[in-house]
Amino acid sequence: MDAQTGKDIVQSVAREQRPAGQVGGDIDYSKVTRGVRVLLIGVVALVATVIGLSLVIPVEEVARARGEFVPLRRVQVIQASDGGALAAVLVHNDEKVTKGQLIAKFRAENLLRDLARSEVRMAYLAVQTERLDAFAMNRPPVFDAFRAQYPYMVKEATSLSDQQQRELARNLEGKDKQIEAEKSALDAAEREIPAAKTSLDATQELLERMREGVRIGVIPANRLAQAQEQAAQSERIHTQLVASLDQHGARIKQLQAERDAVIARSAADARNQRSELMVQMDELKATQAAYQSRSADIEVRAPVDGAVQKISETPIGTVIPPGGTVCEIVPAGAVLIQARVSPRDIGFVRIDQKAIVKSDAFDYSRYGSIAGKVVRIAPSSAVDGPGQTPYFQVEIELDRPHVGANEQHVVTPGMTGEATILTGEKTIFQYLLKPIYTTLDTAMRER
Repeated sequence: MDAQTGKDIVQSVAREQRPAGQVGGDIDYSKVTRGVRVLLIGVVALVATVIGLSLVIPVEEVARARGEFVPLRRVQVIQASDGGALAAVLVHNDEKVTKGQLIAKFRAENLLRDLARSEVRMAYLAVQTERLDAFAMNRPPVFDAFRAQYPYMVKEATSLSDQQQRELARNLEGKDKQIEAEKSALDAAEREIPAAKTSLDATQELLERMREGVRIGVIPANRLAQAQEQAAQSERIHTQLVASLDQHGARIKQLQAERDAVIARSAADARNQRSELMVQMDELKATQAAYQSRSADIEVRAPVDGAVQKISETPIGTVIPPGGTVCEIVPAGAVLIQARVSPRDIGFVRIDQKAIVKSDAFDYSRYGSIAGKVVRIAPSSAVDGPGQTPYFQVEIELDRPHVGANEQHVVTPGMTGEATILTGEKTIFQYLLKPIYTTLDTAMRER
């Protein structure tokens, strides 16, 4: 050890053995005060920053509710509108069905018998309508569409058509005879007129010669009177024949009009009868449509695509009353969640509010969630049973039917989950002050 090192050791020991008052004199208090000041300023700045951020940074207010996934469209209850004996059930529970697929069959002999009877009645009315239409239009009836299936109807209609034609012919026969008689008389008058005209001309010429003979005195006056009488008789005959032409012509026109009137009345009667039958056909068509609609219900078909549930366990052959349930079909496609919101939160829930839905079947941390929005809020609360907590049912429509991006992770009706409804937002500062508000509101009011 050298001399300098030993000196340093001695001085160090000497300082450690000095009184406390002498040791404190070595501290630089100005440096200590400046450091504390910097530290305090930093703490205050940090606190101010935190408070400032808490005043502006929002946090979401949410209402959480458990619920069940249900179809977007209501469950379809398939009923037998007219009832009947159950003949066959062609589906089973949980089976996927498509729209129009046959589900069950019923036996309804009475309905089928009524439908067949109405079809026969419709064919009869159609045949009779064709018969009357043909008679009114003065054409032969055409029964080809009914001859094969309803030959007896065609035979009867043909017989009635012939009878109508014979009756009309009898009614026209008298008029036709009268018309023929008038035509014959007209022809006879037309044939007699030339001879009468010749006779008239001859008597007129003879009368003129007689007058000349009387004037010169070669013919006695009595002969002139006879000639005048003959001339007048010839003129009367000729005039009557000419007048008879007009009379016979007018009579023929009158008889022809009467004949046409008989035909027109017969056609009008046929058209009136046809109109009555057409009214009956229209009424029967409506009845047939009802029968056919009811007969279609004998074969119960799926109204929508979906899955069968709660199918009737009624034995085959058992009569199901009208309106009886055959099965229920859960429609395929989009789903929504029916969440049960507590009365404490329902006041903040509004239509179209956004929501985040998590399915219990798919882990949220791995598969994610589904976005949605509130589409319906129950107007009143519901209770499952005595002593149970009341709740409000809120329906949330999902933006997509699957969880996350994988379309294979589909949520189906019956699954359960949790909905987080975004009801609003507030700042962190408001959140931190809530306990203080609550304490001040309830403080100093106890007994």
